[in-house]
Amino acid sequence: MIINDLFNWLENNESPSPLVVANQTINQELLQKEESQTLRTHHELIAQARIAKFSGLPMAEINKKLEQHKVFKDYLIFCRQQFQENEKNTLFLIALKHLLLKTEAEQFAYMDKINELFWALLRDSKIETLNFYDNNEALFKNCHEIQRRMELECRQQKIEASVQTVKNHFQDLTESLAFQKNPLGIIALFREWVSDTEKFAALLLCLLQKEVSIEKILQTNLLQDFLKYHLHNLHSEDSEVNSLYSLLSFFPETQALVEAAQNVSCGEPAFQQYSLDGNIQNKTLAVISPSPAILQFSLNSENFFALYQLFGQSFLAAAIIYGKGIWLDLLKQTLNQPETVETLLPGLINFLARESSEETLKTLAELIDDTTAQQLLKLNQSSIFHLLQYKPLLLDVFQGKNISEYISQLLQINHSDQDIIYQLMALFLMLLKQKHPATKIVFEAIIDNLVHYPYLIEDEELLKHLKKYKDSDQLLAQRGEKIQQQLHHCIIDQTAQSTFEPYNYHIIEATWLDATRKIDALNRINPQIKVSLGDKYKLQARIAEIAFHAHGSHFDLDHFIDSLGLPPVASSEEVSAYERVLIEIIAAIDDVFVREQIINKLETSPIERLNWHQKEYGGKSIFIKAAKYGNLGLISLLGNTIDTTTLEKAISCAAKHSQWEAFDHLCSINKIKLNHKEIQDFVILAAKQGQINSIQVLMNLYSYQPSAKIIQSILTTAIEDGEIKVVDFFYSLSIQICRQPSLDHLFKLAVQFKHWNILEFLVHSEKAPPPQSTIERAFEQTAYAQQMDAVKILCNLPNHCPRPQIIGRVLLKACKLKLTPVVQYLCSLPLEPLSKLVIEKALIEAIANGHLEIVTSLCESPFIRPEKSSINIAIKMAAKSKQTEIFIALCSNRKNPPSKEALKLSSHWAIRTGNLDIIKYLCTNQPTIFNQHMLEQALLLAIKFKRPEIARYLCQNPEITSNRKITHSALNKAITARQTDIVGYLRQKQSNQPNANDKYEDNYEVSEKLIGHGLFKKRSKTNSVPETNTNYNSTPGEDVVNPFGRF
Repeated sequence: MIINDLFNWLENNESPSPLVVANQTINQELLQKEESQTLRTHHELIAQARIAKFSGLPMAEINKKLEQHKVFKDYLIFCRQQFQENEKNTLFLIALKHLLLKTEAEQFAYMDKINELFWALLRDSKIETLNFYDNNEALFKNCHEIQRRMELECRQQKIEASVQTVKNHFQDLTESLAFQKNPLGIIALFREWVSDTEKFAALLLCLLQKEVSIEKILQTNLLQDFLKYHLHNLHSEDSEVNSLYSLLSFFPETQALVEAAQNVSCGEPAFQQYSLDGNIQNKTLAVISPSPAILQFSLNSENFFALYQLFGQSFLAAAIIYGKGIWLDLLKQTLNQPETVETLLPGLINFLARESSEETLKTLAELIDDTTAQQLLKLNQSSIFHLLQYKPLLLDVFQGKNISEYISQLLQINHSDQDIIYQLMALFLMLLKQKHPATKIVFEAIIDNLVHYPYLIEDEELLKHLKKYKDSDQLLAQRGEKIQQQLHHCIIDQTAQSTFEPYNYHIIEATWLDATRKIDALNRINPQIKVSLGDKYKLQARIAEIAFHAHGSHFDLDHFIDSLGLPPVASSEEVSAYERVLIEIIAAIDDVFVREQIINKLETSPIERLNWHQKEYGGKSIFIKAAKYGNLGLISLLGNTIDTTTLEKAISCAAKHSQWEAFDHLCSINKIKLNHKEIQDFVILAAKQGQINSIQVLMNLYSYQPSAKIIQSILTTAIEDGEIKVVDFFYSLSIQICRQPSLDHLFKLAVQFKHWNILEFLVHSEKAPPPQSTIERAFEQTAYAQQMDAVKILCNLPNHCPRPQIIGRVLLKACKLKLTPVVQYLCSLPLEPLSKLVIEKALIEAIANGHLEIVTSLCESPFIRPEKSSINIAIKMAAKSKQTEIFIALCSNRKNPPSKEALKLSSHWAIRTGNLDIIKYLCTNQPTIFNQHMLEQALLLAIKFKRPEIARYLCQNPEITSNRKITHSALNKAITARQTDIVGYLRQKQSNQPNANDKYEDNYEVSEKLIGHGLFKKRSKTNSVPETNTNYNSTPGEDVVNPFGRF
């Protein structure tokens, strides 16, 4: 049986014999035969064993056969399992697997069998055997001969596959370049192929096929670029340079090119003796100057699409830069296709924005349709920002979005792409140019993301653009403060729990590291910001301080230090991290119990530092650190042991870090002697921070009296900062030694910086109040700026209130400029009476500019009450200026109404200016004014000044409707004035009037030359119908209501 024969060959290690069994695929029939035969053999061996046992014959031989048969049965079971797993398994493959699954020691005994089976499989079915090796390589870890053979096979297979790949690339490349006449014209596009050895080899073959000379190929610098790109692994086994020339050796047509490459230097300064094939040559090598790679396309549509298929985005970029001929239309068509928009276009825009000129970018913008650009915006493709300057309409679409949310979405999509910085910069410059309110949002987004790309901060052009923004310094400082606040809040959150655990510290540490990177970036963008978070020891001390305040008496120092994960103390000679942390904590926390704990730890094992209070840590002694934190307890404890020099440094440190209580305590130590310059500097610094107590301590201890110049400087700063306490303290000193102009300057500063509490303090000064002229100038300035708090202060001074003429001048200008709050306030004050002329002028100014509220305030003021004559002038002015609302308001003032004569005159002005609304108001609300005579005069005046709408309105009055004489007079006036539309209207009205007055019908005077023409023609009494069919009773679309019913 064949399986049994193969098994016997496997197990025969005593007398090796060649493998003579033929390999075949295992099948069900074969297995069944073997299993049947095995069963019969098993029965025979059992029978023999029984006979031998009962016959008393030796059992050794029969037991050995039974044992071997049992092993075969197990092997047969293994074969059955392999058949069930894969029916295509062969006898040799199953046998090989069987041997490979044995232990390492067992495999050693069967190694010859393993090798022979593998060689047989490799001869019969090479591909399947290689795949089996690849999938089960771990089983062959002890089969060294097979491994060596497989390395050779794999290498050979790889070479064959590479050669075939080169052939395939060569065929594709030949087809793609079929329409490109000059292959050297697109050599720049092939440079990106240096990373793909097979493609590069195919390119060289294609150039040779197209009869490009070896000299020109070398001048393209392609081979030099290939060597430089792979220079990093030139001497490794997997060198791509060696692979290239190995591949070229399979193509005889490249032999001349390879030989030429061996005589040309690679051109790298440090590798002058290396030829282009990567070998060191002991001869002089030629140096070839590269020819410029000039784009030269064959401009036909077939070539366009072939090259686009071959190079993709790189070709589109080159074609846009080339920008000639019919390809512009093809580019426009391609760039606006949906598949291009979603895949290639964003990267293409980024590439051209980064690598090409503005002219090229402009060409690209012209090729992209507005709809395509909007689609990119909808797809959150921020590359479109590069084209905003060429597509201003796109900015209108962008403005309709929530810019903050939109940028947030972009950053989530492109969080790891540095191009987002340049895209946001393009948007920023566009918004900055237009002074758009969203400029700030984009600026902050750029700053926040620059942290992730620190090398971009070295880009001077980028920083130059950022500094163009006027608020950049302020925003950077605010960003620094925000980062510090975020870290502070993180520490508070993590120390709020009842115990401080290691994970709390790790969260804080991670936040601190991130914040430190951001702060470093801000400082590099603008070194003047000078924001610092300190080192890790400062951080740990800060955490301890906040944790102590959160936990109070429950603060566990030992547990806290354990949570920091500090390394163990190695030696007491060197300062360990543990000791340094203890020093920072004792300086930061002013608590007796914590202090005693730390001192005990410092002076006992393992630290044993008895001179800790004298030693410097991080360049500073513990006493200086205590002054920095304002730790009065530690300062008091160590004060008597500290030398004068350290005390003086501590005073400066306390003042620098605004620890003024500690500063006052240190100043009181008798050892310290400050010179005049130091005292002066401390006084100025304390004044800037409003520390009056510290200033008094210095002045009392050292009998210090500041000069007039220092006082003036301090007061100036205090007023600018709004420090009323400092102003109060130093102003009394300034009165004694400063001149009046200097004091006036302080008053002006208070006005300039709008610190009204300081202004009030200065004007109420009894010893040195500002002069009247200064107060009045301030009153005018604040009134015109509508700074009402200041106006109220200045108008209520007991002794230096602005004079009436000044108030009148301000009132006039306020009326003109519509400063309503100022006018209303001045009208409410019990001021000295203003002149009649001022009030009239104020009314006229307000009316002329249409300021109704101001007119009302002036007229209704209990203190500024205009006289009747002023009201009359005002009512005329309102009519003359066509200010209807003001006119009505003045007429409605029952306490001080205008006179009838003024109203009559106002009606004349209303007619002259064509203000029908005022005439309607007077006719309706002031009926006594328009008697019959007045109506007649008004009608004639309306005709005279060509106001037909007013004339028609007046003719609705019953006084005129019933009086043919008035109509006749008006008709004569209209004819004389040649008001043809009014003439026709009046004739129609006259025809409808009673006949009692017919005697007036034809008595109007007409020139003899006109008497026979048109509307001047004499008509008989029977022909009294007007010649025109126009309805003059009303304006089109208007229903006329008779307003004269009450007459």
